[in-house]
Amino acid sequence: MNMNYYNLITAKELQTKEFSPINWIVDDILPEGLTILAGKPKLGKSWAALDLGCAVSEGSQFLGNICEKGDVIYLALEDNERRLKERLQLIRPEGVWADNFHLKTEWPILDEKGLHALENLINQYENTRLIIIDTLARVKPLSNKGVDYADDYSIMGEIQSLASRHRIAILLIHHVRKAKSDSGEPFDEVAGSTALTGAADATLVLTKNSDGAILYGRGRDLKEFTHAVEFDGERCRWKLLGDPDTVFLSDTRRLILNALEDGNSVIKDISQHADISYDNCKKTLKRMYNAGQVVKINHHPLRYGLKLDPLEKT
Repeated sequence: MNMNYYNLITAKELQTKEFSPINWIVDDILPEGLTILAGKPKLGKSWAALDLGCAVSEGSQFLGNICEKGDVIYLALEDNERRLKERLQLIRPEGVWADNFHLKTEWPILDEKGLHALENLINQYENTRLIIIDTLARVKPLSNKGVDYADDYSIMGEIQSLASRHRIAILLIHHVRKAKSDSGEPFDEVAGSTALTGAADATLVLTKNSDGAILYGRGRDLKEFTHAVEFDGERCRWKLLGDPDTVFLSDTRRLILNALEDGNSVIKDISQHADISYDNCKKTLKRMYNAGQVVKINHHPLRYGLKLDPLEKT
């Protein structure tokens, strides 16, 4: 009997094995494999997807990052051709639109038939770099069990395997839960079972609060990031602003941070040093704490410090 019937690899063999580097369809944002982009309805996910498709087909930039040029397949399953044309006219008002950006407004459910059809399309366009499916709900097989981990993991595994075999990026546009999670973990906001984010290679979550919009990302090959972003209403495109802690730092927060840097820690002292009202100081500190900009010293409700304050107890 063949002792290596299961084609096991030894650690020694793995040590000398060489692999091709990860393909980055968008530098530092979108690697090869399966990625989820989740956000609330009407937040601008489809605008981002359309702009991303244009950028990859052109080999230009998306959110200030260079894209690998190649064919793009965009399944815009919540749109029609008229709306797509109107949106493209806003995003790309000048020049000739790319002939390697392929759009489709209907597609079968991604069961065995739908996946096979998608693979045939990839084979047809051999220079495919990106497939965008907008939205996952339109192609996800229905389950009689409701939200089911096993079913979710199975279909996500099939899509992930397809992306890996062809070394392309497949981006699934998805929604977040209606009820906000109390965990503070961005992935817990993604609707459905945890199998969706568990099977994906990377997950991006687009959120918006009173400060502005934030794009959070993390994955197996994707280094964790949190970017402040803004939707440009005139160009109908998202743009990168930078670190949220810097971008969303109001005058009041700057005064509070200055007070903390000068050694004040009790809310009363902070408010007097910053020359702001006690109530405003208390509310702002609470928001800064929730945003991770300050810490509570010894978990005391009225004493705050800077993020690297040595008095912080974990």
